[in-house]
Amino acid sequence: MPAVSLWLLLQILKSTRDVARASLTPGRVGPPVIVRYPLMGTTDLQATMLSWAITVTPSTLVIGIGDREIYVHCVLGGDHDELIAGFKDMERRLLSVLSSKDSPERSRSREEGSEQ
Repeated sequence: MPAVSLWLLLQILKSTRDVARASLTPGRVGPPVIVRYPLMGTTDLQATMLSWAITVTPSTLVIGIGDREIYVHCVLGGDHDELIAGFKDMERRLLSVLSSKDSPERSRSREEGSEQ
């Protein structure tokens, strides 16, 4: 968990720098885009944590959550494939923590399955 937290903090700092630079630099910034990102995670907790991590990062905001995807508004724009790759990397890192054998979410899913 500490490694993921440190990585996320670095992403927040980098994004803060990028937003400040774009705000202080004369001229146009790339056009804002909305990206549909298909989720790899399968639980509400995983989708919520990824949405939180994206939203807490400056210049990105989750504007919608579907059954198997999220929609992200990227203020500074960017290449679609690069944005998707960045979200995928973030989700992979979060899933490495949230998908552990001992996670409460996983335990609850097992318990619910055994009750049926």
